[in-house]
Amino acid sequence: MAETKDKKKKETKVGGDKKPKFNFYWVYGLIALILLGLQFLGSESNSKKSNWKELETALVEGDVKKLTAFRQEEIVYLEVALQPESLKKEKYKDIKPNGVGSGNAVLS
Repeated sequence: MAETKDKKKKETKVGGDKKPKFNFYWVYGLIALILLGLQFLGSESNSKKSNWKELETALVEGDVKKLTAFRQEEIVYLEVALQPESLKKEKYKDIKPNGVGSGNAVLS
């Protein structure tokens, strides 16, 4: 009787060569790493500091697509999105389009 138990244990050990199961947490980790990498690699600043006269000129010439204002403590910041056609002008040559495939650029 003891021999049969030992044989069964040996058979299950020998026949128990199972491949490890795929763990889906690796997929989640890979996605998280990709998103973090895009965040850091895509954080290259493509904005340009500007003054009020340049902003006024851009508004008059119709170069502005969108104007966004936000406040941090006592300072008010303006974010100006330019028209895609305006980026071809000489004065905006140092500003790159914002994002993949978008024609937006930002003056801050």
